Amino acid sequence: MNIFKQTCDSLNLDWKNHLVGQSYDGAANMRGNYNGLQSLIKDINPHTIYVWCWAHRLNLVITDVVNSGVNGMDMYNKKQIRRIKRVTTTRWMSFLYALDVVLSTYLAVLDTLETMRNKDGLGDRKSGFKAGAILDYLKTYRFVWTALILKKLFDILSPTSSILQSKDLDLMLAVSMIEQNKIKISILRSDESFESLSQEVDAFVLEQADENEEFIQLPTPRLQKKKKMSGELSDNEVISDPIQNIKVNTYFSAIDIVLRQLSKRFRNKSISVFKNLSLLTKALPNNLHIKYKEIFGSESEHESDDGNDEEDNNSENIASNIKNNLGRLTLPITTASPERAFSKLKIVKNRLHFTMGQERLQGLIRITREKDIIVNYENIIDTCASKSLHLLKALVL
Repeated sequence: MNIFKQTCDSLNLDWKNHLVGQSYDGAANMRGNYNGLQSLIKDINPHTIYVWCWAHRLNLVITDVVNSGVNGMDMYNKKQIRRIKRVTTTRWMSFLYALDVVLSTYLAVLDTLETMRNKDGLGDRKSGFKAGAILDYLKTYRFVWTALILKKLFDILSPTSSILQSKDLDLMLAVSMIEQNKIKISILRSDESFESLSQEVDAFVLEQADENEEFIQLPTPRLQKKKKMSGELSDNEVISDPIQNIKVNTYFSAIDIVLRQLSKRFRNKSISVFKNLSLLTKALPNNLHIKYKEIFGSESEHESDDGNDEEDNNSENIASNIKNNLGRLTLPITTASPERAFSKLKIVKNRLHFTMGQERLQGLIRITREKDIIVNYENIIDTCASKSLHLLKALVL
């Protein structure tokens, strides 16, 4: 809280009166209802609206999907000997990127694992055993079913994740995309969609299967007898069909987890605020842009050509209100940009650049993050060349 106050004071920001929105991740020190930063700010300025970062929420939904069943956990929790793509819960859509790489380079991955098992395994039994275990797992229908199920869900959620990380995020677009994702995923929960997925699995196996080797079929669920307790009216029925088992316990289960988590994590009062703010855009008259320079460029009251033109008068009033309250209409719903800044900081300030000054560090961070800034390279060369005679000879002469 002290750092927040010092930062606002240094920037001359009157947060006690003008702050209307705050957005953080779901960490307890930020989101806590009693001692979290958002709670401490609300104690002083009770009108501020706290928004749990939507990009973080959607990433948690994806993590819950991966951990929704045994098949998903087995696929991503296999220890990787040499990483193709790093998979962590804090990287945006890292599960999708890793899955796409494995599916697109499937045969190359199998050849690599086989080479590691046959050659590296001779000197390192542990690495050879792990490579063999992953190789055997990738040649099973269980892997193919799980991978294609998760990929179908990730393909729906990935565009929303990318939009939630953008800087110029439209409030209503974020709300509508979450609702559209719920509709699209609900459509997948049908026998027709599962049958279509079954055809995709067969096509993948037919394309990738080796002539000398066959994919291992889905395991038959083991029948377990469970004692029927007093008061129970039904027996514990076990699904014996492997296809029906993966349909119920993996396919439908993953879909239900996504729908339940989307409804749970994106259900708050701030959604109604987003909708109300987005209505301001629709309420503007069509000819407002024509009078933009005249209204915003002069502090004097605009004189309409026709005093009876009610629409023109409304344009002036609305535009004047927007000008006076523009800063108060800003409500953050994502913290992807600050998170990205920390990621860039780790890249720029490594162990080789640990002793750089604050001014140089800020300049490198700005160059790394702000890709859209136009850089005058001639001025940079001239500035560097003026620092020493050696640089002058190397860069100019």
